[in-house]
Amino acid sequence: MEAWQLADRLMAELLAAGAVETPAVEEAMRTVPRHLFLPEVQIEDAYANEAIPTKVLDGKAVSSASQPAIVAVMLEQLQLRVGMRVLEIGAGTGYNAALLGHLVGPSGRVVSVDIDDDIVEGARRHLEDVGASNVAVALGDGGFGHKRGAPYDRIVLTVGAWDIAPAWWDQLAVGGRLVLPLSLRSVQRSVAFDKRNGSMESASVRDCGFMRMRGGFAGPERVVTVGSITLTFDSEIDAGSIADLLARPVGRQELDLEIGTDECFGGLALWLALGDPHYCSIDIRGGHESSGVPVAMTFGSGDRMICWSPASFDGQSLAVLGRERDALVVEAFGTDNGCSDRLGEAVRQWDAAQRPDSRSLTIRAYRHRREVPTEKGAIRIEKQRTTLLLQWRALGMAGDPTTPGPGAPSRDSLAR
Repeated sequence: MEAWQLADRLMAELLAAGAVETPAVEEAMRTVPRHLFLPEVQIEDAYANEAIPTKVLDGKAVSSASQPAIVAVMLEQLQLRVGMRVLEIGAGTGYNAALLGHLVGPSGRVVSVDIDDDIVEGARRHLEDVGASNVAVALGDGGFGHKRGAPYDRIVLTVGAWDIAPAWWDQLAVGGRLVLPLSLRSVQRSVAFDKRNGSMESASVRDCGFMRMRGGFAGPERVVTVGSITLTFDSEIDAGSIADLLARPVGRQELDLEIGTDECFGGLALWLALGDPHYCSIDIRGGHESSGVPVAMTFGSGDRMICWSPASFDGQSLAVLGRERDALVVEAFGTDNGCSDRLGEAVRQWDAAQRPDSRSLTIRAYRHRREVPTEKGAIRIEKQRTTLLLQWRALGMAGDPTTPGPGAPSRDSLAR
């Protein structure tokens, strides 16, 4: 098939899933040739709805071409208009910057910043090849933004952030919009924030899965690997006992609930993370049969297959939510069933609350050293530089939390 036919097929998929919602985003994604940003990839793969790793360090992907579904979702969240000034953190192949440039038109301006010089050079070359004359690519740590072009009407991150860096506050115009994959206790969501006087307020929250930011603003998230099992925590912890805990199963409980993959990765994982300060997640690469740990979901295939589960770890015990023989189970490891009981009860509470998803969440962000208002029922998360207040509309705020959203990008929609 020729490139335009492959692009048409991809667009039909994105439209059917609801990832593309507006004619402007559809036209941009039809016009900018994705395969020219992936010259070493088979053209059929370039137009598949999958992320494509483009740089690997120490066996780990640190840059990729984003999954087209999450590209579209974030473009829709940005609500770009002709003539806008845009800052992108994470240049990747340059494809996303080209889409931004197309949407803001010749009178607009896009600056894309990346921390790696080889990525910057590659993105510049690709953008020149497609004639994107209103896009510049700069070398630098994206956590510091790009002061020279400020203020920006829009700032977008194509890499996961643990916090909102001060430069992004300072370089975004009042009334402007920041879209970033933000870590909410190790659950990542793409949040569109509108900047107000002294705060940012979410306009939308969507499911996503991005590789984490590198550089001076990488955040304190901790990744612990035990054999084929990887546990991800929101902050630094003493995880020396993990291997011992996994060798000591102490019980299980079955939950009489049916949960789909999108629900588990979407609303349930977010609900568990926001309600449990001990929340973490478990990845098992290449299959879980010999790990002894049940898993809730499986992504990908072959060498890229990842089995994933929500979990909770309090230092003494570990609980893992998974499936065995089509039954949803909570497996307990360690000294007691404390984590397991809490995890199981939280799953039942989510079900009783009509299974709110990411679209049911509102977030307000406040810079440290500013007065943070008291909001009844709000979940408060303290970051290094920011305080977040989160509310579930399902628990009394306006709006219908049960309205289904468009098809979500897959968990491994790695972007940059």
